[in-house]
Amino acid sequence: MNKLTKILLLACLLLSLPYAADAQTPRSSAVRRAYQKHLGLKKTPGDPGECQYDHTIPLKYGGKDEVGNFELICGPVLKAKEKAERNPQAWEIWAQECLPH
Repeated sequence: MNKLTKILLLACLLLSLPYAADAQTPRSSAVRRAYQKHLGLKKTPGDPGECQYDHTIPLKYGGKDEVGNFELICGPVLKAKEKAERNPQAWEIWAQECLPH
């Protein structure tokens, strides 16, 4: 098992993750705020950059910009997911291992 696969599996176990989007894909700040409100939060928890509201399935991989496709993701899992999103093959592994089927 390679290092990336191990990181991805660890990330799944840590948060039972179901996935962000590229810079060119438009996102609605209203949708992000609605998800934040759904969680009962007034701001993103943690230190700046530590956590973010993220699309469970990235927009660039066909995810929708809607409350049902958001998650709050933090720390090493956030970094591992962002890394996987940059590579379609790594994303496929992440999706198979982490998304509910």
